[in-house]
Amino acid sequence: MEMSLKTKDVATKLGVNQKTVQRWIRHFGLKCETNELGHYVISQVVYEQLAVIQEQLNSGKRMSEISLKGVEKKLTTSEQMVSSQHLDERFNRLLFQIDQLDRKIQNKAGEVVEIQMLQHRKEIDEITETLERFDLRLKNLENALNNEADKVIPLKTQQKEIQRSKKRRFASIFSF
Repeated sequence: MEMSLKTKDVATKLGVNQKTVQRWIRHFGLKCETNELGHYVISQVVYEQLAVIQEQLNSGKRMSEISLKGVEKKLTTSEQMVSSQHLDERFNRLLFQIDQLDRKIQNKAGEVVEIQMLQHRKEIDEITETLERFDLRLKNLENALNNEADKVIPLKTQQKEIQRSKKRRFASIFSF
């Protein structure tokens, strides 16, 4: 069973950045598998080739000057051939990822709508409570006004009585 490494593990072992390992793989056209997320899965053979590349770079060679046994310079895009099975696998993975993202977006949208509905419901409840308090205050004021109106009529009657008694007193003063 062949050992397989992640890009991060290879970068740590070689003491370089992960992007550097990815660049070397692409530049030299090294055969690496990719996992379901599209990350490189590096075999022991490819790891050894990467180590040789690093040694040659450290010795002062440029990438264009590096030659490895079994490592051919990467073909230009127009010269590369990709199997239809590989393309189908990548396409299916992309479709799967798109479906997952679509579900996440729908769930998030549902959560946002739910939160907005709860917030609107809370605002409606607060407005309803305020209206009920205004209605109660209005009824209390109307009752107070009606009670005052009831009290005003007897006061008028009392004032008439007071005026009559004043007239009688005044008249009684002159009657002596």
